[in-house]
Amino acid sequence: MKELKDCKTCSSRQNSIFKCVNSSSIELINGEKSFYHFKKKESLFHEEEAAKGFYCIKSGLVRTYKISPNGKEQTFQIEGKGKWVGFRDMISSEVFNHEAVCLEDTEVCFIRKDLVNRLIRTDERFQIEVLKYLASEWKETENHMYSLATKQAYARLAELILTFQKASGDLQEFTLQVTREVMATCIGITTEALIRTLSEFKQKGWLELEKGKIHILNQEAIEDLVNI
Repeated sequence: MKELKDCKTCSSRQNSIFKCVNSSSIELINGEKSFYHFKKKESLFHEEEAAKGFYCIKSGLVRTYKISPNGKEQTFQIEGKGKWVGFRDMISSEVFNHEAVCLEDTEVCFIRKDLVNRLIRTDERFQIEVLKYLASEWKETENHMYSLATKQAYARLAELILTFQKASGDLQEFTLQVTREVMATCIGITTEALIRTLSEFKQKGWLELEKGKIHILNQEAIEDLVNI
């Protein structure tokens, strides 16, 4: 469903690079963007689809992933409030390089490529924030690759749990919006290995799992695992 939302009063603006752009640019975005609701499991876009713009998440969670020729999925990111989805491909290519699906009911703003090009030409703050955003995305990708290559399964799982916690608003108890299979693709292990590691976390008293929810019982232990 398409409707209008005001960028000036949007709470997710403070979590995105739009908080730094000038007021005239915000007015321009406000007048030309589109606002949509997506249901859980609906796709924002598919691989090889024309990248005519990008999505800024107002609420909800989005998973980006790629499907191999044999049907295996590799998850890249779990994105939440204030994050941009599809921006890099819109800037660098004519088509999207991966899939993007909603993990829960999600609200997004869609901003067209031609509007982004105008903002880059006219708003110096926007230019700088775009560069910072792209640099941050490259850094996240590097860190993820480093984690997959060097950290053991329990450290990677701890990182993933903290990612979900952050997306929930840093709550100690939150709903788990993905299957065990998807979680395994996020950290590069088998589903069986993921289940065993989750069971070890539970046995050590670090968290509880019940009816699709995670309750973190020992925040410090989980954070310490990430830094090992």
